[in-house]
Order: sequence, then structure tokens, then C-alpha cells
Amino acid sequence: MNETVLSETVLSVLIFAALALAAIGAVKRIGMWRQGRADATSMSVGELIASLAKIPRRYGVDLHHVVARDRYMANTHVATGGGFVAAALLMVVVYGFGIDSAWLGGLLLLASGAMFGGALFVRRRRLDPPARLSRGPWMRLPKSLLVFSASLFVMSLSLVLPEGVGGMISGGIVGLVLVAGIAWGLLEMIVGMTGGGSRITGPMKHAFAGALHLAFHRRPARFSTRDSAGIRDSALLPLDLTNPKAPLGVGKPADFNWRQLLGFDACVQCGRVKRCARRRGRSAAQSQEADSGHGGRHGGGQ
Repeated sequence: MNETVLSETVLSVLIFAALALAAIGAVKRIGMWRQGRADATSMSVGELIASLAKIPRRYGVDLHHVVARDRYMANTHVATGGGFVAAALLMVVVYGFGIDSAWLGGLLLLASGAMFGGALFVRRRRLDPPARLSRGPWMRLPKSLLVFSASLFVMSLSLVLPEGVGGMISGGIVGLVLVAGIAWGLLEMIVGMTGGGSRITGPMKHAFAGALHLAFHRRPARFSTRDSAGIRDSALLPLDLTNPKAPLGVGKPADFNWRQLLGFDACVQCGRVKRCARRRGRSAAQSQEADSGHGGRHGGGQ
């Protein structure tokens, strides 16, 4: 086995190991959400599939309308998030299943390059972050994004360059260093989405929880549909006074509906709630208390 094949074999094992750990973590995380109060009626398989099918529109239309209020981060998120999703899928095909072709390598170069460009802007924002942004694990995310995208970009060059040059990149010490950089990214962005079976998750947990939050949101009327002409329900949710099992307050996490617990994990801790609260006359101390409560539950926060 030559050095290039060794690096690619190690990378393949790492990819599927990361996916397996992420799947284990997903099952455990869903179990944590399900400790919350159940819905009044159970969800059928058809309703489950229909809810999941709504994710693309809710992400591409409704969520985009919110993110676009901060144009800098909107464009950054498109490059970084879009590049990551495309690069991750291509990486599974090319290195996971061993489908080696120059055109797939070119697509992988484009995806990882776009991700790297977006990561540079994420890094710039974190050099002197606004006070409303969370610190902690979020401060290392730009480094993880940069290391992963740069390592994958350079590794992908071996797919499009002549065999002799490509072998020099993916083999030997250089290849092992690149595999280590990709492994760092897999740990942060794939395993970190769900914790891999542990209670420790990284900032990327918002990607997994956020997608499911869009699918199973408690207020589906808040989202637009093709027939709603952009009209969204923004009224407060009334209390359920007909259900004796629904408490009129919260004494423990399990008193929340499971969809609410899912929504908590979907929070990206951008500080928008704090900013809006201050605009509405709420004190900074009250806003900080709310943020610290969220951070204490999920290991993040300021």
C-alpha cells in the first residue's frame, strides 16, 4: 500500500466514523428532546415525512428573510454553510466511497474554496466581535472552518493535478497533515452537531437542531407558503387551558413541550434577542440573565 492510498484509506475510515458518531449522538439528542411534554396528538409517519419535506422552503425563504437583515453575515453564511454542505457531500462520495474523478475533484475544489472564503469573513467578525455575540466555543469555530476547508482544498488538488504531483500532495507527511486537518473539521462540524453520544456539543449543534426546528416548529403559521403571499402569523400563542397536563408555567425542563426543547438547541446565540429586548426597554441585566440561563443549559452563552 503506497502512501497516497494509506492517506485516502485513513480519511475514508475517519469520514464513516464521524458519520456513525453523529448518528449515535442524533439518536441520543432526540431522546433528550422527547423528555419534554408530548403533543396532544401523536404524529403519523406521513406527517413526519411532510414536515421534513418543508425544510428546504422554510430555510431558503423564511430563514433567509431573517438572516438577510444582517447582509454581511447573510452572504458569509451562504458561502460558508453552502460550501460546507457541498464539500461534505462530495467528500463522502470521493473519499468515502472511493469514486475518483477529475470533475468531482474540481467540484470539491470549488466547494471547499467557497467555504474557505466564507470562513475568512467569519474569522474577521470574530477578531473584534460585538458585545452581543456569544464567546466560548463559538470563538474557535472560524479556526475549525479554515483548517478544514484549506486541508480539503489542498487534498483535492491531488484529484485534478497530474498523478506525480498529486501523489506528492496526498502522500507522505503532507498527506497525513492534511488528513489531520480534515479530521479536526469532522470532529467539530460533523460529530459536534450532535455530540457523538456525549452531552458535549460544539457550536455546530445549531445546524442539526435548526433543520429539525424548521420542520417541527410549534408555530407552522409563522412560515410562508406558496399560497400565503408572504403573510405570516405573528400573534402570541395562547395558553392551553383545556389540557390539565399542560402546566401554566415551567418548573423543570421537562415542562416544556418537546418542540420547545428542540428550539432551544437550534439557537445560534447571535444576541438578537438581547438587542431587541434593549430596544423595548428591557434592562441589560435582564437580557444577560436570560442569555446565561440558556448558556447554562447548553454549555454555551457569553
